Amino acid sequence: ANTGIVSASPASGFFTAGTIAINSQNITFEVGDSLNDIASKFNSVSANTGVTATVIQISSNQFRLSFTATQ
Repeated sequence: ANTGIVSASPASGFFTAGTIAINSQNITFEVGDSLNDIASKFNSVSANTGVTATVIQISSNQFRLSFTATQ
């Protein structure tokens, strides 16, 4: 796992820049991407990766990113 993509302060909810590959499909994150941005990026290439992403609200101010295999 590429842990360098998650910001040093996960509570801020933002990611740093970086690229990961799933099934030879690159997914690039930009500085300041939100969980919704990240989920959208995964979902836009889900036909190629076999992975979808969903943002789940845990409490009034806490959110998590959940991944599901589609293939």
